[in-house]
Amino acid sequence: MNDMLDERLQGLAAAQAPVALDGLEARVLGAIAERRTGTRMAGYAAAAALGVGIASAALPPRAAVAAPPAPLLGESALAPSALLLE
Repeated sequence: MNDMLDERLQGLAAAQAPVALDGLEARVLGAIAERRTGTRMAGYAAAAALGVGIASAALPPRAAVAAPPAPLLGESALAPSALLLE
C-alpha cells in the first residue's frame, strides 16, 4: 500500500503545475492588501463619526426661538399681494 502511495506522490512531483497557478501568490496578497485598505478607511470614517458625535454632544444646547407669526397674518414681504405691488 505504501508503494502505491509513493508512486502517486512521485507522479505528482514530476507533473507540471497548471498555468493558472502562475502569479497566484501575488493575486492573493493583493486582495488581502485591498481588504486591509478598505477596512482601514471604514475605521477612519467610524472614528470621525464618533468624534463628531462626541463634539456635538459636548456643545451647550441653544434655546429654541419661535419664528414670528407674520407669514401667517399676511404681513410678509414675500406675500403674493406684497410682490404684486412692487
